[in-house]
Amino acid sequence: MHHRCPMADPSDSIRLLSLAAHTIERRDAEVLLAWCWRRTRTQLLASAGEPVPPTVAADFERACLQRAAGVPVAYLLGRREFWSMDFVVSPAVLVPRPETELLVQRLLHLVIAPAAQVADLGTGSGAIAIALATERPNWHVTGTDASPEALAVARENGTRLVGGRVEWMMGNWYAAVEGRRFDALVSNPPYIAADDPVLESDGLRHEPRRALTPGGDGTIRADDRDPCPGPLRRRPDGGPRRILRRAHVIPGRPFQPHGTMPLAEAP
Repeated sequence: MHHRCPMADPSDSIRLLSLAAHTIERRDAEVLLAWCWRRTRTQLLASAGEPVPPTVAADFERACLQRAAGVPVAYLLGRREFWSMDFVVSPAVLVPRPETELLVQRLLHLVIAPAAQVADLGTGSGAIAIALATERPNWHVTGTDASPEALAVARENGTRLVGGRVEWMMGNWYAAVEGRRFDALVSNPPYIAADDPVLESDGLRHEPRRALTPGGDGTIRADDRDPCPGPLRRRPDGGPRRILRRAHVIPGRPFQPHGTMPLAEAP
């Protein structure tokens, strides 16, 4: 069943936002109207009450219908901010979450070498890899993904944001970089159980399922999906690698830094 925003008649911005607020969050409505009107949210709020052109009102109504159906705002806009940068996003990739920035911060704290080899396994939009490349220009950062559609999004973001300084490789987790050695591995892998009802919650049901759950009980099996196989566990000098994974927060559940973002030193 679809909710409908009754906006067939052009009106002022205050009335349109009030109508939309019956079916979607007020902030989402403001962001969407600003986007349809090619304005910033600040500009929209500063001109409250201004008549809205009919074409903008029609675009806004369509966007409201999609948002009411659970489509993430980031997919409607085609972009999402992460690490103070604008990333292109599409239904081929997970929407970057603010809490994933903690994963970037943790790795930057752990790996202090001015030059390092780092791989982001299951890169999606490339947010983690690009953030690392931005902060550490002398690092060689590689992003891998098994989805060609996701990798295309990552490449686009990389070219625009870091001038192509991230290497992109297609393949399932470590298979894309098999035989290579890295100083650190970072990953935000799928870990939700396949039968968890949260997968059908607002937003998540529109995101790529394979990026949310590996199937079964949510455990990534070492035989085909282990983000850190034996050959990648040690540096050439024999020292332990740093492995960071899971920075996701499931909507409606508390964020536990040591549970959802565990740090593991490879044996």
